[in-house]
Amino acid sequence: MRKKSMALLMPRNEYPVIQKIRIGMTLAFLLAVLIAVAGCTSADSSATGTAGNSEGLLNATASDAVVFGQMHVKMLEGTNEVFEYILSGESDDKTEFLFSMVEAGVLNDEIRAVSDHHLLKEEYDAVDSSRTALIVSALAVIEEYETNGNVSASGLQAFEDDVDLMKSAFDEYADASYATLPGGGNDPAVSLLKMQEELLETVGESLEYVTLGNVEEKEEFYAGMDRFMAEAEAFNDTAYLRAGENVAVANRYQAMMDAVTECRSAADILFSAYEADKMLSGEDFDAYEVSVDTMKAAYDTLMASVLATV
Repeated sequence: MRKKSMALLMPRNEYPVIQKIRIGMTLAFLLAVLIAVAGCTSADSSATGTAGNSEGLLNATASDAVVFGQMHVKMLEGTNEVFEYILSGESDDKTEFLFSMVEAGVLNDEIRAVSDHHLLKEEYDAVDSSRTALIVSALAVIEEYETNGNVSASGLQAFEDDVDLMKSAFDEYADASYATLPGGGNDPAVSLLKMQEELLETVGESLEYVTLGNVEEKEEFYAGMDRFMAEAEAFNDTAYLRAGENVAVANRYQAMMDAVTECRSAADILFSAYEADKMLSGEDFDAYEVSVDTMKAAYDTLMASVLATV
């Protein structure tokens, strides 16, 4: 059974030489893509006057909010994959991080291309900057881990700081943009994306807890789960979910909620063993990863179903 001490990160898996080269080439290629995407999509100070309007979005639509929400989700998923990688050493986690960042960059391009006149310029520039900083910080952590077999406390703290800045920038823009939508952002797809963002941030807190050992992260995990459950209960009572034509959506919603319950139970087990043994059980962590992946898949299935109906 794999275990790690609270003070040290688990050494990475040893890959065959050819696999190491392939992974390195992939990382180098995607790093170039990420830098190009991050550098080329920053807002131009000469953008349209409405983009610089500080009072709110102009003519914002639910579709704009959905694309932004999807980008936010990809950033959160990718960030969580970094923590999973340095805890497990599984190369698939690193690959998922890289592809999540590329997908987020593509969504950012889409937002810039069709919605520039809808943007709060200052707030969106902060989103862009935080996205770039997060990518650079994550790659630095990955490089340190692969070079040394672990990550220093200072490296982890720098990464956590950039994660928090990214979350703050995205949350501030989301709050400002969703509030200007008809109905205050109560479109079913937008509401579910907001819940998904909350859920992924909460998962991130659990991963930070077993990486850093700070009890505040554990408390944030449970607080986030409680917020999500309150939002989920409210959405379960909406006319949209009760509508006869949305029976399939309602069934997928319940499947997602079942997966969330299983994920929380897996987290309980992970935390209990971690605190009792002062070590991270590889078996329990693997089970938690599986529960998180199952939950993400159930949510993605739900979102696809919802987007097909709105």
